[in-house]
Amino acid sequence: MPQERPPVLLIHGLYHNVTAWTLYRRWLGEAGFTRMYCHGYSSWHTGFGLLVDELDETMRDLLAAHPGEKPLLVGHSLGGLLIRGWLADAANQQLVAGAVTLGTPHQGSTLARLGAGRLARSLTFRGALIRELEATEAPSDVPCVALYSPIDNMVVPQEGLHVTTPGWTTRASPAVSHIWMLWDRATARLAIESLRELADRHTAREWQRRACGDPASGQTASGQTASGQTASGQTASGQT
Repeated sequence: MPQERPPVLLIHGLYHNVTAWTLYRRWLGEAGFTRMYCHGYSSWHTGFGLLVDELDETMRDLLAAHPGEKPLLVGHSLGGLLIRGWLADAANQQLVAGAVTLGTPHQGSTLARLGAGRLARSLTFRGALIRELEATEAPSDVPCVALYSPIDNMVVPQEGLHVTTPGWTTRASPAVSHIWMLWDRATARLAIESLRELADRHTAREWQRRACGDPASGQTASGQTASGQTASGQTASGQT
């Protein structure tokens, strides 16, 4: 029987909420990613570091619900930057199979200075937050993909969409707006294709580790995975 796809955690962007992923949850389910979860957070009266801590709590719940498995992470806009913030800890990189970001301001945006709230304004292009993240994050030891639209209307300049962290791959999506990346089927196909590639690469690595007798492998010798349960805490079950 085909191996079950890893759990997927979806993380929305600034000022948004878990409903951002309504279409993606349907498309992911159709593609075989049936265990989906959404991490929600408030964009008000908070800061980047606090949101990374909240994401860490959700990740611990998700990992506890799926022992022995390594989830995939997907983030739109600020959600992708939160993924990078969480992966800045090299130990966390060993807990996931990979990540895909959509329209993430990896180097910030000049438009952020016009945003409402200190969180939005902290995302300015090449600002203190971005420089600190780049200075402290470890090179990615797991495969990560940054998808960007060539006509993104929220991340300015376009350079802001390109991640400089070693270990990341950058791919252009269809030419759609920043928000439309969440609703465009062609962009979703590219994101799902990237997730499939990450899942397959992870499976190949796990088989290689088991063949070499590596105890760090996250699966049993039989290759079976744990059954999926709803993560507690701030995750909202998106399972279909």
